[in-house]
Amino acid sequence: MKTEKILAILCGIYLFFLSTTISTAGYSISCALLIICLLWSYFKYKRKWVLPNRTFCILYTIFFLSLFIAAIGIGDKKAFFATVRYFYLSLPFWILYSVFLNIQVSIKRFWCVAVFLAAIIPAAYGFYQFFTFPAGARIDSFTAHPNTFATILSFLIPFMLAITSDKALFEGADKRLQTVYQGILFFCIFFVTMVMLTGQSRGAIAGFILGGSVIVLCRWRLRAKKNLVSFKIIGTGIAIIVLISGALFAFMTTFGGRSYDNERILLAKSSYHMWSDHKVFGVGFDNWKKEYQTKYILPEAKEPNLAMSHNTITGFYSMTGIVGGTGYMIFSIGIFIFLLKRIWQYPENPYLQAMLWAYIVVFVEGMVNAGIKDKFVMRMLFGYLGFTLALIHQEVMKRKGMIQNDEIVKLCEKQDM
Repeated sequence: MKTEKILAILCGIYLFFLSTTISTAGYSISCALLIICLLWSYFKYKRKWVLPNRTFCILYTIFFLSLFIAAIGIGDKKAFFATVRYFYLSLPFWILYSVFLNIQVSIKRFWCVAVFLAAIIPAAYGFYQFFTFPAGARIDSFTAHPNTFATILSFLIPFMLAITSDKALFEGADKRLQTVYQGILFFCIFFVTMVMLTGQSRGAIAGFILGGSVIVLCRWRLRAKKNLVSFKIIGTGIAIIVLISGALFAFMTTFGGRSYDNERILLAKSSYHMWSDHKVFGVGFDNWKKEYQTKYILPEAKEPNLAMSHNTITGFYSMTGIVGGTGYMIFSIGIFIFLLKRIWQYPENPYLQAMLWAYIVVFVEGMVNAGIKDKFVMRMLFGYLGFTLALIHQEVMKRKGMIQNDEIVKLCEKQDM
């Protein structure tokens, strides 16, 4: 078999295990094999490797550098090595970015198959659980918690929609056959969406609704006016959507309340007290549970064994202080703006819209649960960001090839900053 075909197969296998929690061993083995094949491919074909988009690299550096500064600042070896392990979770970004930097259609098709299988197989098992578990029970499929299950499916659904709308994947196929294919794919998306709801994760569902609403607004404005639309208009629209989604979430919390809802408020208070006593560098990465149980648990708290703050903002500020917490906020807001601007630059690329939608799912879910503190979600987010950044690089190269005017080429380069 040719190196390219082997690379495509390994990429599909790796992406499948990256997007599920079915097998840790499967992820590790496929990761190692893909890295070896990738390095051989670059060596054999003498491919050029270029750094990702400059803006992303700056945001990435600020985020992780702030975490390391906070870990070094408190002088805790345990916190430092925990930060190293967390940094390691961003490895999928560099792997998939390098794979798709010189993308071939065959690799992309294997990637698409992997995405659908990664969603359908856990959803099928979740569907089975739905009929075998007690009525009203939350479904978790292969994951350790229903929140993780719902978040992963909510993350994958936008990419499933992008794949279905990618015309390049169906080139050469008969129109009737293409319609049949798309019909099957849409049915799969509908099935996965319905199963996702059985996880009953209010954070994931709220993020899914908010992300989808933002994309609908973006597509509406892009159709209304093909040139760049004022960000003030978009900002106003997004603000309205956020308010509506917040009201919806408040309604769900009020009338669909759970016994631990009040604990979230108590956790926020405990995290604030923790941050107040360790303002600059925090208590240390992964030291939150120990500090909470020994000093900061409130008398009225009913769940003393919680390991996290269930809010990524309060979590990062309490664990890594102003340094790490601010780094996280810069990264979070920066990535949102970065993806939004790229959608405006390349409106015909459905994967950019899917990435923004999936990113909003993770961020909103993190406001009430683990978010990117969950290692599976963290790996997925950065892996798919790597794929997205590679596509952005390709879009820039296409524009450079199509336009000969040097001044316009420089403008494209400036837009990519």
